[in-house]
Amino acid sequence: MSTISYTGFVVSPLLVAGLSGWLGLPAALAALGLLGLPLVARAAFERARA
Repeated sequence: MSTISYTGFVVSPLLVAGLSGWLGLPAALAALGLLGLPLVARAAFERARA
């Protein structure tokens, strides 16, 4: 878990910077948030199943 968190901490600013040049900053931040939705959905599904 620590490795995944650290990787996200390092990669996400690079991803936002790259996307903001192409889409603009608000859209880049929204895209980053949308990328996290499958993780939230899976966690909610696992919690409901348990």
